[in-house]
Amino acid sequence: MQENLEGLKIPNHVAIILDGNGRWAKKKGMPRTYGHMQGAKNVEPICRAADRMGIRYITMYAFSTENWKRSETEVNTLMDLLHQYMKKLLKSAVKENMQVRFIGDRTALSPDLQESMAYLEETTKVCTGITFSIALNYGSRDEIRRAVTKIGEEIKAGTLDPSEVTEETIAQHLDTAGIPDPDLLIRTSYELRLSNFLMWQLSYSEFYFTEVPWPEFTEEELYKAVEAYSRRDRRYGGVKEATQSVPFSPNARRSVSPAEAGTTEEEVFAKQACEFRAFSGLRELRSNGAIRHRISTERNSYEKNRCNGVHRFHRNPDP
Repeated sequence: MQENLEGLKIPNHVAIILDGNGRWAKKKGMPRTYGHMQGAKNVEPICRAADRMGIRYITMYAFSTENWKRSETEVNTLMDLLHQYMKKLLKSAVKENMQVRFIGDRTALSPDLQESMAYLEETTKVCTGITFSIALNYGSRDEIRRAVTKIGEEIKAGTLDPSEVTEETIAQHLDTAGIPDPDLLIRTSYELRLSNFLMWQLSYSEFYFTEVPWPEFTEEELYKAVEAYSRRDRRYGGVKEATQSVPFSPNARRSVSPAEAGTTEEEVFAKQACEFRAFSGLRELRSNGAIRHRISTERNSYEKNRCNGVHRFHRNPDP
């Protein structure tokens, strides 16, 4: 695998939403808790694989603020798994030279779990390898709320002027302070949403979705995600000279709707180019070979609902 990395752009920080444990277990005729147990076993192998690839930071979504809504049995199982995992992680993190951090609201967790988390962070803070952040009782809206509360307290205390509050000020009050924003987000089991995860930090991240459930996500799957990331052109809202012109085939144009009557040709073309890029993105994702059926379904639904065909693309057949 290492020899295949030559020439690839390696993301500095990868965030992963570990999805599909329960559904994977049910397909095997096992309880959801079995899926969580198998998923927990997959965490460190992926961390080691990321470290070998040269990824410096990895953040995994372990337990959200919304996960408390699940059954008492499942929540208790998850908490027991976390207790067991902390003990195992302490030994392996030191051995692998891995720094461990936690993000999320710890106050809702049991005192002994909070103690284990603090001890892990303190013990591994001298490690110089990959930084592994675990999102535990984490919700992005809650994180931002807590950050705003801290800033408000500083303003009230007179230690911060409201006019001096910048984006950097807010970032410094988030749980992820001191960690660079993710370059790449991976979500397993192909759910197309953020689920309240790192919404501030993912503003300019590249997204990668795969049908593979988390218990089956391997180093090879991680490589596929990094390879897809390497092909992306990250502009951060700007425009590069080499990419100013949009490759656009006349066959990809659509008819103009009545609502666009009176707009300039440039405005119409810009809108068409935007929609064409959206379809191009879907085709790129489909080339990964993991999500063909889902994308086909979504594309058909998209075309069906586009104003009785007025906005429908007239595209060449897929190659």
